[in-house]
Amino acid sequence: MTVQNTSWLTLTNVLLGAAVVLCALFVALGASCELLAKLIKRKSYEAQLDHDMDEMFASAPFHQPHKILDAAPLRASNGIGRTSLVKEVLMNATTHEPLQLSGEEFAVLAELLESERTKLLVEIRHTDHRAFRNELRRRLALVESMVERCQST
Repeated sequence: MTVQNTSWLTLTNVLLGAAVVLCALFVALGASCELLAKLIKRKSYEAQLDHDMDEMFASAPFHQPHKILDAAPLRASNGIGRTSLVKEVLMNATTHEPLQLSGEEFAVLAELLESERTKLLVEIRHTDHRAFRNELRRRLALVESMVERCQST
């Protein structure tokens, strides 16, 4: 075969190669645009979740314990409403005396605390949101201190 007879074959191969490269670039561009759109959407969801978690934990009793303990301003500003009445009952029912438990009651309390500790460890491991995980860790520390106090008595 002569050079003139194979030139059309070479030209076809070059054009097909350019078409493949061009298609690969379009696919890569489309995939990167889709990935970028997903990342932007994820960031907006995370921002909304952060906002929702902040709102939720701003009213949580274990996040701001002074809100539970200070029922008098609620009564003064709202009158005796259901929420303030419940808080007042809880405050009046709370004693600061040592808890007197029988041996069986003490064993049940220790079991419940250990069960809660185990559940919290699993929940912390599976939680994706940082603020919620921090709240769970605070609660875990509280439960662990209670377990230690139960073991020391």
